[in-house]
Amino acid sequence: GPLWVSILTTAVFAPFFEEWLCRGMVLRGLLQKMHPAWAIMISAIFFALIHMNPWQGIPAFVIGCIFGIAYWKTGSLKLTMLMHMTNNLTSVIMSRIPKFADCDYLFEAIDNTLVSVAVYCMCTIIVVFFIIKMLKTNFTK
Repeated sequence: GPLWVSILTTAVFAPFFEEWLCRGMVLRGLLQKMHPAWAIMISAIFFALIHMNPWQGIPAFVIGCIFGIAYWKTGSLKLTMLMHMTNNLTSVIMSRIPKFADCDYLFEAIDNTLVSVAVYCMCTIIVVFFIIKMLKTNFTK
């Protein structure tokens, strides 16, 4: 469809409703009943599952953990909605760039194998750093 429709549905409505549901309802409720680390992980699993796409599962879980920690630390749905909107808007824009439009994976658009490996290594390092940081975070408020 037109770019404005993709932006409206993917980068505005989806983040608004998904954050309201996953962080505003699910995580907020879980935080009242259990340890924050468990609540964040369970809400992130829920976030991954509602995307109903196995290829988005792990990235959605990681992003759900990041958004969950941001919500837990700040109590702000506006912040997580903005983070989510930024992520989705980046995806919409990338999908409209001809070189990336028909790619299922980033490495398909990168002509240099070394650059592709470097990008994936950096992404892996960032995810591992986040997991270590999350494990070291004191989840007591």
